[in-house]
Amino acid sequence: MRHHFITLILLLSLGCAVSPMPVLHPGLEKERFTRVNFRPQNQQLYSANYLASPSSIPAGTPAKITLYSPSEIHISLNGVEYTMYPSKGSAFEAQSFPVDDAGIEAFLAKYFIEKKADLKLESLGPPELNEKVSSGLQMIGMTKEQTYVCLGPPIQIDNGVPTILLPYEKILASDRWIYPNS
Repeated sequence: MRHHFITLILLLSLGCAVSPMPVLHPGLEKERFTRVNFRPQNQQLYSANYLASPSSIPAGTPAKITLYSPSEIHISLNGVEYTMYPSKGSAFEAQSFPVDDAGIEAFLAKYFIEKKADLKLESLGPPELNEKVSSGLQMIGMTKEQTYVCLGPPIQIDNGVPTILLPYEKILASDRWIYPNS
């Protein structure tokens, strides 16, 4: 018994990684497509893209959530595994993903679409900017919808309101979007 107790203390002192507690929600595991361009940092994604990172996963990429938890979400994008973490944008921002049914549905709608055709990039704004939108290069003259696809959700809207728990529609209704640089 003493041996097991010492082993447990050693494991705890070495900082064993604790697996995130998965949240179950109907339909999480189904195949979908990205609504936004993602800017990964290695195999990590954040709830708001950091603009210092180049865009490398275009909107419309096949996606599948393999684990959803309050602290991290595992997403397979085009068959490559990534882990999304909540962005830390202010001292007041919730540091976890929503876990209630409505919050999970809002999260899914913010980042994903059901069918690739639902992206409708050609109808989001000036067609001459579609290539910039697809490549993640923001330009003056883009509509809100084009900017959203191009850069993903902002970290805050208006006067510092964090977006991690806000739905897509609430973000689009705002006129001031704040993105982190690094």
